[in-house]
Amino acid sequence: MEFNHMDARAYRALGTNAYAQRRELIIELATNLPEDATDEQMREIDAEVEIIRSEDARREGVAQLRSAKAAKVSSGEGLVIDKTAQRGIQEIDRTEEALGSEEYERAFAAYITRGAEIPSEFAQYAQRKDTVTTTNDTGLAIPTTLSSRVVEEMREHALLYPYVTHDNVPGGVDYPVINFKPTATWITEAAVSDVQDAKAERVSFKYYALEVRTARTALQNYTTLKAFNDRYVAIAAAAMGDALDLAIANGTGSGQPLGITKDPRVKTKAAMKAADMTKWDTWHKNFKAKIKPAYSNGVIIMNNATFEQYVNGMVDTNGNPICHTTYGVNGQEIKRFLGKTVIPVGDEILKDFDAAANTEVFAIYANLKDYMINSNLQLRADNWEDKDTNRFKTRHLLIADGKPLDTTGMILLTKSAG
Repeated sequence: MEFNHMDARAYRALGTNAYAQRRELIIELATNLPEDATDEQMREIDAEVEIIRSEDARREGVAQLRSAKAAKVSSGEGLVIDKTAQRGIQEIDRTEEALGSEEYERAFAAYITRGAEIPSEFAQYAQRKDTVTTTNDTGLAIPTTLSSRVVEEMREHALLYPYVTHDNVPGGVDYPVINFKPTATWITEAAVSDVQDAKAERVSFKYYALEVRTARTALQNYTTLKAFNDRYVAIAAAAMGDALDLAIANGTGSGQPLGITKDPRVKTKAAMKAADMTKWDTWHKNFKAKIKPAYSNGVIIMNNATFEQYVNGMVDTNGNPICHTTYGVNGQEIKRFLGKTVIPVGDEILKDFDAAANTEVFAIYANLKDYMINSNLQLRADNWEDKDTNRFKTRHLLIADGKPLDTTGMILLTKSAG
């Protein structure tokens, strides 16, 4: 199957006709997926479907905003005109669209790299100094162009974050899990499906702040706006993507998301001894037999050293390899074991089997769509002075929470003594 993956930036650059053609192509591919499609191609198509949904919403928002502005102009209203000797005549957009303007990008870059004051026309996006500061109004709002790129890079380079469910619902409210995992029921003319909300398991999300701190020197040497933006996106996306991956697996739920390995609702475990790690029949008996049919589309998350030392090269009782490594259209390795995709991770997320203590989790089986990150993905930044080192630093904040939605199909693989 011939298929060239496109990212969100490429979609935004497409004209109306080209976008419509690409949209039709992806919908056709997703609807009639060929039998020879690889796992990587299926993931790429799924990712593009999500991008198309976001792009549809963005383009509809732009059209609505354009119509609203046209209505204001026709009624005699318009943009505020600011005249200054140094800057000439400039139009200042007082709406949220100002966050996406190049003027705001330049003001933000100056604030981060030199600690420059925010121009008065953008003061509404800065921290309110005369009120009590909360996590919702700390620092300065990051330009929407940069926020979108940070989120895109997080989805491109993070290991687990791209595959979980993403939503933006108010925190502090108990939600039935069925709200995020709807089910279908056969009905008749005389009977409708039962209202399951009252019986459904419920989850609640909080407002946790994910913070990334950098020294101002890390960004102040970039002289062009593009160079600053590229470096800023790389720093924020890498740090936040790594932190979210770690939280999805091991978050404590206190001041941070609740991870799969720490959720007491995940009760299914599969213990493996060192002597059995290379035995095909033991993996089937101890682990694969515990996978419920309704949850057979999960992935295995394990340390790369565990995979390479114990799994890669394993054969069944007939000598046939049961671990396969293939290469996607972009050259990326696709590792599969027992018919499941393997996501290899580093020591910071899961220890390798040899380093793990007895009873410690060394691998996870889960459909990552059953884990949800709740965030509006609006980032903020704030400059501050470290009095201990006499250095100016910048912190970047993302408000988010996360936890498993449906733990029924999740399995924790633990190390057993012996």
